Amino acid sequence: MSTPATRWPFVLIAALTCACGEAGDERGAADGLPGEPAAPAVQAALLAPPPSIGLPLLPQSPGPGSPPTALLAADVRVPETHAPLAYVDPNTCGECHEEQAFLHARSHHGQAMAVASDESVLGDFDDALFEHGGTTSRFSRRGGAFFVQTDEVVGEPVELQLRYTFGVHPLQQYLVDAPGGRLQPLQVAWDVEQRRWFHLQGDQAPPPGDAYHWAGRGQNANAMCIECHTTAYDKGYDPASDAYSTTWLELGVGCQACHGPGSGHLAWVAAGAIYDEALVGADAPVAGFVQEPNGPDQVALCARCHSRRRQVSEDPRGQAAYLDAYAPSLLREGLYYPDGQILDEVFVYGSFAQSRMHGKGVRCGDCHDPHGLSLRASGNALCIQCHNDVRADPRFPSLTPGDYDTPEHHHHEQGGEGSACVDCHMPARTYMLVDPRRDHGFRVPRPDLSLALGVPDPCLACHDAERSNWSLAQVADWAQSSAQRSQIGQPHFASLLAAARQGDADPELADALAALARDPEHSAIVRASAVGHLVDRGAVDPALMAELAADAEPLVRAAAGATLDVLPAEQATVIAGGLLRDPLRSVRASAARSVGALPRELFERADVEPLSAAVAEFLATERALSDLPDGAFRLGLFAARAGHEDEAEMAYRRALSYDPPFLPARFNLVHLMDGQGRPAKAAALLREGIAHTPNEGELHYSLGLLLAQEGQVQTALPSLRRASELLPHNPRPALNLGLALLQLERPVEAQLALREAVARDPDEPDAWGTLLDLALAERDMAAALAHARQLRRLLPGPAPELDDLIAELESTLESSPGG
Repeated sequence: MSTPATRWPFVLIAALTCACGEAGDERGAADGLPGEPAAPAVQAALLAPPPSIGLPLLPQSPGPGSPPTALLAADVRVPETHAPLAYVDPNTCGECHEEQAFLHARSHHGQAMAVASDESVLGDFDDALFEHGGTTSRFSRRGGAFFVQTDEVVGEPVELQLRYTFGVHPLQQYLVDAPGGRLQPLQVAWDVEQRRWFHLQGDQAPPPGDAYHWAGRGQNANAMCIECHTTAYDKGYDPASDAYSTTWLELGVGCQACHGPGSGHLAWVAAGAIYDEALVGADAPVAGFVQEPNGPDQVALCARCHSRRRQVSEDPRGQAAYLDAYAPSLLREGLYYPDGQILDEVFVYGSFAQSRMHGKGVRCGDCHDPHGLSLRASGNALCIQCHNDVRADPRFPSLTPGDYDTPEHHHHEQGGEGSACVDCHMPARTYMLVDPRRDHGFRVPRPDLSLALGVPDPCLACHDAERSNWSLAQVADWAQSSAQRSQIGQPHFASLLAAARQGDADPELADALAALARDPEHSAIVRASAVGHLVDRGAVDPALMAELAADAEPLVRAAAGATLDVLPAEQATVIAGGLLRDPLRSVRASAARSVGALPRELFERADVEPLSAAVAEFLATERALSDLPDGAFRLGLFAARAGHEDEAEMAYRRALSYDPPFLPARFNLVHLMDGQGRPAKAAALLREGIAHTPNEGELHYSLGLLLAQEGQVQTALPSLRRASELLPHNPRPALNLGLALLQLERPVEAQLALREAVARDPDEPDAWGTLLDLALAERDMAAALAHARQLRRLLPGPAPELDDLIAELESTLESSPGG
């Protein structure tokens, strides 16, 4: 048996899921001209390389405090997509729609953002002092303006004028001016109910200079917040100056934010038109306005802001459909629990999209008044509008009539704690320290899943002294004593997602995930999430992806498109053909990201023009998002795939200039430099990263691997050892530390490191193989046999040499004295 090869692999980040909620008339020559014969234009496209991302060369590598280099306009542009309607004076709407205007003005939408004034500011500005983490902020007013004097910016006191209020309940934030047209939200906010100042980041507040400090790029309101607090928002980012000229029609979420530009509607009114029900509908909207209060488009309209999503259009205002403007985040670890319950701040849509109510046609307006935003009824009365034994809503023919607001159903004292429908079916989670938000998945409590998977148990929100085994017993008793059907023990996708997140190596898991991805009985967001886990497992089946690429659900099609970069190019290009022509931009963008950098000669001639158009859309979006590390990183990733290494390096460096601890850009730049034969530069980049985040184990690990690869094994030891300490659940740093120690002829220390590797993961074959070699070298036959058997356990196929060795060791031990 030989020692496993010591090729030192690097971490390469191939894709990134964003935590944000994420144009001209010409096209490049590859697209051809309207009315011209197709063949010459397509032939030219087939010979052309993948497009440039439009980045200039950097004169030098920017440091953490250096301004980012400008992005140039790209050579491929996207046609203008604005509807031929114009925004009108917001005050016009109230002239006819008085009741709606009255309700809206007092709503959270109407007060989402306002100029700081005596009417809008709720906080205490009477020389109020707030101390937090060694910093001091003093709030005052003079001459009708509001100020904060704080040492949170640069460590020295500085006075800032508050320009705008942000929100109205249960907290209110304040925006201040910053260089480059930026607006930054103070992280010291006002608790409206408790009437106190508090720090939104609690004890986790980053230091000044960090990208996620309140004055940093990661907290910039122009890029991340204001879009959903204004009407007709235009970010106005200029990459050349890294500055903003942000504009909006009105502060707050006004009428035209939901109903669209009003010029057509005013023209319709001016013409003396009379409202006609026949004009209402998705195919015949009145003047471009959203019509049916409970129609299928309403949820998508609300989702534009009430979802964790990523932008897929450079100008979302010009896109009528939600999935032409955004792509929602899937049920990924860190965002949702395995059963789909909300974990991070995901803004309602993702949980509602999982629910049976959404699948049956329930819309936001069924429960929420769209103008005042109040609930349509209080308490359980809201739910029993539909869930009752008297009337059946014709919209929901499958709803079983029943008396739900009784102890026979909820098993609690009527009107007492625990009897509210939302307590069990919409448990709340608190965000921003004071803002409880309810899960809109409308689940039946499953304490069995809580026991098995650690997902939240809503029963314990009240019964906090109990455990989920108690809840499980209670639910079982209820099921036995009533006619209610119990879901306890029934199959649930949570088990599959949890196993996939934990890296379960069971080969049957891939088949189960594939079946889940195919199953139309599950929601589209769950199915798409299953596809994502197939990618994580390296179990992407081309036949399955071809099937899912033609699925009726656009989220599933988009998920299939995102897998194409891991398939062989000849298969990926065939599957991509239909996706590149998809009517929805989020689907086209997914495919373009995956295959857009491939040589054009690999595609069918008929697919080249749709490919070029989809790539142009994708790059236009990423350039519009290049004010954040994620957007710059994605541009770099695309450039690297297309072979434009200089542009890739510039984009990665741009991302790092925004946020030096941003690991995807740093690792990919290291990988790029190593591939170019610049290991010293790569090592310097890793050391720079360690200086920023000294406890990031992956940086130490990559540095150790790089140094060992270059023959500097002794120098690599401290990095590998530190990586093993910082990554206690990862067997690979311990394994590679053991291999390095073996190269330095330190077998005793090596054996300790290798034993640590198999303790962390008993299914690590390289570690068992190396331990076997060590035992054989030391003539420790008993240990060798034990290691050989472990290794054989991990090799399901034929392994005649290993089988012969095991037989020989068994024979040797049996014939030895005392054997």
